[in-house]
Amino acid sequence: MFACFINYMMFTTVNGDGTSSYGVWINNVYLFLSSIIVLAYPVWLYFYLTKYYYYLQYKEFENKYGNAYDNIELYDNESAIWVPILYCLRRFAFAATCCFLHGYPIF
Repeated sequence: MFACFINYMMFTTVNGDGTSSYGVWINNVYLFLSSIIVLAYPVWLYFYLTKYYYYLQYKEFENKYGNAYDNIELYDNESAIWVPILYCLRRFAFAATCCFLHGYPIF
């Protein structure tokens, strides 16, 4: 997430001398692909956990997909599905705050 914000702040389509290069193109492709992944993950996780909520109690499912929701005991409380999603959003907000406050003397 932090890398996406840094790349957005330094987004350019040309080099310093006014010419375009392969490196700039690769950097921009990385920026857009990683941004899509970072933004789509919490949405995918919410729909995935709500669809397979009743499978969360089985050990086979937990062994296979436990890292997606950090092995939180979700099968006891359905509202606990929001925990990993809010964790991702909190990290997103922290990275955005760090990038937007880089020019201010608060650190």
